[in-house]
Amino acid sequence: MHNWYEVFDNEEVQWMTRRRAATLVALTSLLGALTFFLLILARSGQVSTWLAGSLITSAWLALAFGAITRLQRLRRLVWCLKLSERHVVGYDYTRHKTVLAWEDVSHLALTRNGLVIAGKGGHDLEIPHLFPDYAVLSHRVMHYADRYGIPLYVNGTPWPELDVYALFPDLESLPPGPSAGENGDKLQD
Repeated sequence: MHNWYEVFDNEEVQWMTRRRAATLVALTSLLGALTFFLLILARSGQVSTWLAGSLITSAWLALAFGAITRLQRLRRLVWCLKLSERHVVGYDYTRHKTVLAWEDVSHLALTRNGLVIAGKGGHDLEIPHLFPDYAVLSHRVMHYADRYGIPLYVNGTPWPELDVYALFPDLESLPPGPSAGENGDKLQD
């Protein structure tokens, strides 16, 4: 059993997600102030009680739905990732640790936002493109995924079913590259 692991981190991601969470707190404070203002207007008779009540209720429901959705997304974004032979460990903006055994990973998903390690039971880790060593990190994750037979999806399409020419239409117009020799050790012009 090996006790080593590789660590990839990016504090920029941590600060970005913390700023987004702070924005939710600021919106909640602003809505609290608007609620107080509407209650004063309703009490003084300048605004209908039903109108004030419906505005307050709908605004708080919209904020609650938006905040829950946003916080779920922020909780799966990782700023620090540790990879080992048996586990992947991610830390979110609150420094909450999520541990996934490679056996519990259902698939990897490469999206516009980054690489998602989808765990069984809804425990997902998302690695944004902001990581300075994103290429190295994603290759290491793919190495472990390949070892455990974890499938990869690119924008929802399984990796083996991808049509490279549909993704990159300009490839068809390029001349073919050099070919390998019989032994595969020399390139021919």
